Amino acid sequence: MSAMAKAKKTAATRAAAKTPKTTKAAAKTVKPSKPPMTAKPPKAAAATKIAKTAAAAAKTAKAPKQAAAAAKTAETAAARTGTTRRYWLMKSEPGVFSIDDLARAPGQTTGWEGVRNYQARNFLREARAGDGVLFWHSGTAEPGVAGTAVVAREAYPDPTQFDPRSEYHDPGSPADDPRWVAVDLRLERVYPRVIPLGDLRETPGLAEMVVLRRGNRLSVTPVTPAEWRLVERLAGRAPCSFRTPPRQGTGAARTARR
Repeated sequence: MSAMAKAKKTAATRAAAKTPKTTKAAAKTVKPSKPPMTAKPPKAAAATKIAKTAAAAAKTAKAPKQAAAAAKTAETAAARTGTTRRYWLMKSEPGVFSIDDLARAPGQTTGWEGVRNYQARNFLREARAGDGVLFWHSGTAEPGVAGTAVVAREAYPDPTQFDPRSEYHDPGSPADDPRWVAVDLRLERVYPRVIPLGDLRETPGLAEMVVLRRGNRLSVTPVTPAEWRLVERLAGRAPCSFRTPPRQGTGAARTARR
């Protein structure tokens, strides 16, 4: 073989030997691509975003309602704990039940029963535990305030309306929706003297007191805080400038609390 032929054969052999190496290098360079990360479909992602937005909006919308409910609950709690104490005047004939009877009652507490006037009943329904009460002696020569009491129990069905033996029996009052209510009163203070109607009429600041209005016969009436303070001030005065009204009854069989 000539020298030229040998050179060509050597070159061809070398070229053939290099071809697999190039292919291997290319195989090493081209790596298989990793599978793409799992992603939420566009519609699902949008739905999730909308749901989150809606939940946030709902939470925001509920906040004012919750705040209002909390405020109302706080107001109710304040009224029932005495921070907004109200005052009332309740009448009773001393011959039937006097403030002295209340002082002798067990625990100095009694049920205020027998109210059979709708307006007076509505006032009883409004009374709250802790409210102040001016205990009024009625049916005497000189009716007036004999002392003070406090509401110990709020309105509940008056048991006398269902008692056939009671003069306050009301056969028309349904058992499932009682027509009449009662409250419990606890003695607070017995005045050293009864403050008569005349003295109350002459006291500046009491002209608008409900019990002093002409024609008023309600056995339960509201009293303003200012009127309460004035009556308490009158009770503390001395000496007594009027005759103490009798504590005995008139002897007539009449309703003490109307």
